Amino acid sequence: MATFATRWDSLTDAKLAELLRLIAHPTRLVILRAVASGERCVAQLNELVPVSQPNLSQHLRVLRDSELICCRREGRRRCYSLAGSDAVRKVLEVVVLASTDHVGGATRSQPYGSPCGQNPAGTPVPDTDCCS
Repeated sequence: MATFATRWDSLTDAKLAELLRLIAHPTRLVILRAVASGERCVAQLNELVPVSQPNLSQHLRVLRDSELICCRREGRRRCYSLAGSDAVRKVLEVVVLASTDHVGGATRSQPYGSPCGQNPAGTPVPDTDCCS
């Protein structure tokens, strides 16, 4: 499998088309918007995405396999964040974050709530099993 750098760093027309195809699904857009502002765990994503947990896992796998997001394991938790080169981040910023939508209470400054392990004020919260 190609590494992320060799796969995406020089965005040819074909690579850009593949990237846009990967993020074109509405569920994957919600996931990408959520992780673009900070790490999110599966439980948080499951609250935001109106699909079953197995379906969410399938979308996360597609994004992970394409190396658009990365997963960090913390005990039983699976926390996801945006991965990628500057080129991909710029495309995602334009396509994903430029939306003025307020789906799920998202704002442009803090899409989809607080990052994993923080309350809305941005201060750490005790370690809970929010990300099972």
